[in-house]
Amino acid sequence: MGYKYKLKISQSFWVQTLLVMDLVRFDQRPACSDLLDYCSNNKSLPLWLPMKKLLLSLLVFMIVLIIGLPSIFYLSKPEAKEFRAFYNGQVITMNAQQDVADALLLKGGLIHKVGSTQDILAALPKGQPATDLKGKTIVPGIIDAHGHFPGEGLHAVAADLNSPPIGNILNMEQVIAALKEKAQATSEGDWVRGFGFDDTTIAEQRHISIQELDAISTEHPIFVFHISAHMAVVNSFALKMLGIDKNTPNPEGGEFQKDKNGELTGLLLENAHQSAKQTALKFSPLDALAVVDFASKRYLQQGVTTAQNGLLQKNVYDLVNMSARLDLYKIRQIVWPAQGTADAILSGEKSTTAFNDAMYKLGAVKLVADGSIQGYTGYLTHPYHVPAHDRKDDYVGYPPQAKANLIEMVEKYHKAGMQIAIHGNGDASIDDIIEAVENAQQKYPNPDARFIVVHAQTVREDQLLKFKDLGITPTFFNAHVYYWGDRHRDIFLGADRANRISPMASAEKLGLRFSTHSDSPVVPMTPWLNAWNAVTRETSSGETLGIEQGIQPYRALQAMTIDAAWQVFEEDTRGSLEAGKFADFVILENNPLSSIKNLKEPNVLSTWIAGINRYSQDK
Repeated sequence: MGYKYKLKISQSFWVQTLLVMDLVRFDQRPACSDLLDYCSNNKSLPLWLPMKKLLLSLLVFMIVLIIGLPSIFYLSKPEAKEFRAFYNGQVITMNAQQDVADALLLKGGLIHKVGSTQDILAALPKGQPATDLKGKTIVPGIIDAHGHFPGEGLHAVAADLNSPPIGNILNMEQVIAALKEKAQATSEGDWVRGFGFDDTTIAEQRHISIQELDAISTEHPIFVFHISAHMAVVNSFALKMLGIDKNTPNPEGGEFQKDKNGELTGLLLENAHQSAKQTALKFSPLDALAVVDFASKRYLQQGVTTAQNGLLQKNVYDLVNMSARLDLYKIRQIVWPAQGTADAILSGEKSTTAFNDAMYKLGAVKLVADGSIQGYTGYLTHPYHVPAHDRKDDYVGYPPQAKANLIEMVEKYHKAGMQIAIHGNGDASIDDIIEAVENAQQKYPNPDARFIVVHAQTVREDQLLKFKDLGITPTFFNAHVYYWGDRHRDIFLGADRANRISPMASAEKLGLRFSTHSDSPVVPMTPWLNAWNAVTRETSSGETLGIEQGIQPYRALQAMTIDAAWQVFEEDTRGSLEAGKFADFVILENNPLSSIKNLKEPNVLSTWIAGINRYSQDK
């Protein structure tokens, strides 16, 4: 027997809990002042939070956190019905036989049986709920093969600087206006953040300058995140806070850009922007709550049931761990530790206990072998089609570290039995990855290691053959065809290389399993647009880019369900609708395999995780 009710917990409870977590352990900022500032500006919070009762309130919350909180979470966590049936629909199972059934029977959080309406209703125990699908379609839950959850939630706390087709920013005047508006709504001394900025889409065709940022505010540090997520521009306040001046040496694999007079421009490239990013994106508990809430809703609205945190840094490991334990995410996660995090795990400094459950799994170690092609930091074997600003004509980008370091790291983690995923956009970086994998496999053979190359934008035919020989699987960022395809053709790569970006048809011909991803928040979480684009290869301008690399709709659906699950060793738990697997699925108004239009816009009606309805369009 289960509880007959669900205990309701107000948002203020979560806020208070997170504030205590902030004060006690997780945030190194002076949280007491943040708390008091928030209380004075938000009358909806409890009246007992002002300073004269601060110590008492902290004591109360500590007691709740340590003693009462586990019980409250247990009571508040929803439970699946003992049995539940869905019938009279189209159940696209994505199993090895490519079966399509009429109905589905759940038992708790698992799939119990898939079959005909008659068989499923006959197997449903009396009194258990049954839903008439009325011809609607069920597909397995979408698996985010690579992204940075909950980065999509930046919309809740930062200025959206995206240009069409994502946002509405057309010129520098609008960029500045959006940042000014965010600065006016931000407390003095706190970070003003902007994201999605693309210097190649705005009218001025340049980065925002440090002078323009300083004119916006000298009382806030400002961080403008490039859409590639491989660089940022900051103001003078931020540089001073970060201890960066014109005499600061460039880090390996990064650059503090300077003008012709040797003065900093505020543009931080690749490894040079890492400290700024980690500082600027360190959110207060209230902002963290907003970020997680926004991202979770956006993913569920798209039918995503397994998200990915694709580069978990050591400094937020404990907080992410705790948030998962408190069920704040409402969505399954597979977490890829960054290098420092992986080292802490191997040394025993960080525990992996919280990752060993069905909702929260530890995945591949994430390494980085180059940057971003649209940011001119992807590492190519041949020069960029149109030379980058202030670069020589033979400029090919660069790796963030020496190849010897990459080889050493791959060998170390492979020897330790950890799966490895390596970011590689340019074909020169992919050559380095292949060499590193070849070395590791020769020394410590593993016939089923499933090394992942993340993005694989410009992977060549000869490299795909090496993938097959070495057991490497690509996850393609094929949304590039839509969002940047025209610019890859005209600016970054030229027609020949652009026509081959994300060469899924070539990979399929060789028998390679692969997945697709959105790399959110680089672009919005748009799995259905990705699937449509994998078939049509259409750019945002309506042009077609390398149609010979297009694949069939069913294969596109495989790439974000069963093959995405296989890629991370989860094919036995998710990715297809089969008995014994997680009851993770999506109900769609339109069958995505019935037409190209429906593949792009199937209309997600509801998303279910572990047999629990986590999103409904009508709620």
